[in-house]
Amino acid sequence: MRVSTIISIGLLILALVFAVLGFLNAPNSEISPAAIATFMFTSAALFAILAVRGLQRKETWQRFLGVAAATAAIYMVLMAILFFQVLNSVVMPSF
Repeated sequence: MRVSTIISIGLLILALVFAVLGFLNAPNSEISPAAIATFMFTSAALFAILAVRGLQRKETWQRFLGVAAATAAIYMVLMAILFFQVLNSVVMPSF
């Protein structure tokens, strides 16, 4: 395996971990909306790096991975903005 392939796999796993952390913590009201948005923006940034790396390659499957990563990056940015707006507007009841 080439070093660039190992780096791409590492970026993919790390981006998926941050995405899962963002989506799993979204329903938790004790976590700040900014923290959830940070998880999602971090995931989007890692997907964007993966997209740039994939789109520079010559093989078709690597270019497809780049397009898929670019799509995932755009999706994560949109979800981060949406979650931040929705969760920021929720008012917690005080007892």
